[in-house]
Amino acid sequence: MGHTFGLDDFYDWTPTGQCCFLMKAGTATQITDFDKWMFRDWWRHLKNRYGY
Repeated sequence: MGHTFGLDDFYDWTPTGQCCFLMKAGTATQITDFDKWMFRDWWRHLKNRYGY
């Protein structure tokens, strides 16, 4: 579902301090705090760019 919202894959690297989240395949089975942060950050950039 993250791809639907335009979130990145994390196959080649992992953000510092993060181990398990939905967009890193096979590391999480439910939404994590980092997933929530990624979605909020994506939405912040979308609002800034298009004025939503």
